[in-house]
Amino acid sequence: MITDGLTPLGVLLLLGLVGGALALGVGIVAALLMDRGVWVRRFVLTGVAGVALYLVLLVGLSLTSRTRILALTQGKHICELDCHSEYSVVRVRTDKHLGGRTAAGTFYVVTVKVLFDSTTTSAHRGRAPLEIGPRTVYVLDAQGREYPLQPDGASDSLRHPIVPGQSYTTDLVFDLPATISGPLLFVGATAGAPDRILIGSENSVLHKKTLFALS
Repeated sequence: MITDGLTPLGVLLLLGLVGGALALGVGIVAALLMDRGVWVRRFVLTGVAGVALYLVLLVGLSLTSRTRILALTQGKHICELDCHSEYSVVRVRTDKHLGGRTAAGTFYVVTVKVLFDSTTTSAHRGRAPLEIGPRTVYVLDAQGREYPLQPDGASDSLRHPIVPGQSYTTDLVFDLPATISGPLLFVGATAGAPDRILIGSENSVLHKKTLFALS
């Protein structure tokens, strides 16, 4: 299974870091009030060691990650903590004109399949619809330039509530240069501040992405 790298373990490690920092903070305050300097030093050293270990794991996994290019119909799973949504490109077509509009370059109409993978849920989850989180969508060219989805806000079409095992397709439109080389589509969870320091997540610092080939 190809995923965005976000796992419950990564979330637990981050929660452990935050919880440990809070516990050490309380310990430091208590040691200061009791004038126990040696314990203050021990708590501080423990906190520094814990943060250093976390940063080593975070940066180390990011630096050893690699860019993955998925072919037509290959799926990418995005973790929703208790289950996965899967995205795959099932068709790509190009046109100069679309719906009364003329492209500055060439319109790429990318048909994406969205699936609620029922094999990734627990036995107790039930059939409640999946509320899919915000998605970031863009196309990259061979030089690393980004091209946005047309029109703005169209990424919401990737977030329709679906029940386990259900799927649907939606068209994403990009106006790309006629001479574009090696276009690649990125579909991923929109990164918030915690995502930048989640170990293993493709949204973490320096981590490589999983992309879809469009040519």
